[in-house]
Amino acid sequence: MITGIDIAGFRVDDPARAIAFYRDALGMVPTHLDEQGRGAEFELSDGSTFGVYHLPDAPPGAGVLLAVDDIYAAVTQYRAKGLEISDVTEGPICFMAFTQDPEGNRLIIHQRKTCPSYRSSTCRARAIAASRTPAGSTTRATSAQATA
Repeated sequence: MITGIDIAGFRVDDPARAIAFYRDALGMVPTHLDEQGRGAEFELSDGSTFGVYHLPDAPPGAGVLLAVDDIYAAVTQYRAKGLEISDVTEGPICFMAFTQDPEGNRLIIHQRKTCPSYRSSTCRARAIAASRTPAGSTTRATSAQATA
């Protein structure tokens, strides 16, 4: 059910310092800055994405977002195999479920809401714009809507 890696990255304590390091020292250009200042993503020339994010409730370390086509089906399948995995969480541009491997490495099962490859900042901007709803309202897309 895993179709690829959407993002690999690090949890950081100081997102501005981390962004500056990857931008200024390594020459990586941020292709997405978190609107709340929690971090950034860097789309690399090979199409992969690397991110740095401040996640105050998460332990330090690295993480990987493993891509699936249908997160609800994936979570059901993994639970049937005995994997402890969180319920699906909906964000503005994706659906996520959290788990870990036997060594304690964090894994995020991840489904983009639109643009299955989701490798371009144009697609990311479209996905963010499409996911916004009027203040006070909430929506929850079905897995079929998520990939439409």
